[in-house]
Amino acid sequence: MQEGNSYSFFRSEWRKLLLLLCMCLLYFFSYFQRIAVPGICFDELQVDFKASAAAITALGSIFLYIYGFAQFFIGVLADRYGGRRTMLAGASILAAAGIMFPLSNSLPMLYISRAILAAGASTIFLSLVKEIDTLFNPRHFAIWLGIALFMGYSGGIVGTYPLERAISHFGWRQALLGAGLLSLAALAIAFIVFRIFREGRAH
Repeated sequence: MQEGNSYSFFRSEWRKLLLLLCMCLLYFFSYFQRIAVPGICFDELQVDFKASAAAITALGSIFLYIYGFAQFFIGVLADRYGGRRTMLAGASILAAAGIMFPLSNSLPMLYISRAILAAGASTIFLSLVKEIDTLFNPRHFAIWLGIALFMGYSGGIVGTYPLERAISHFGWRQALLGAGLLSLAALAIAFIVFRIFREGRAH
């Protein structure tokens, strides 16, 4: 009996870690998108769209303003519908806008897709915090949150020099489109895992 209980415990823990990994992967792409534009591809965007420096800088401002404003509502949504559902909805918007952005052919379309992308990205962090609090023992909350932040911030790191190398080899459209498709793949994986392990505590 004790052996059976140990097996159930470890199976439950692995489920929690798998859920956390999927959520952190979505946070990775959220943070990547926050850092990647307009920073690394600033010059390419300015040349391709014949835009002023201020016009390209506005892409970053749009993201930050919408992301910040949305935080007033995301906590309420996560409490009402659950962190995983809120995160999946936001990640769907994030992936769609992440593909839409490099396919845009005008500055207004860049602004629109960037605004949509920010709305999607804004759901990830608070939903992640809620789920960590739900899944793990409160005594270990700070540890798991620190791990999640590290994985998320890694997306910001990839959005700097590695993205610059990708842009230099493939162009900014192809590099960001690839990132958008990868975020779509991460969304698909998270959707499957979340469906297997339904909303609630993983016992």
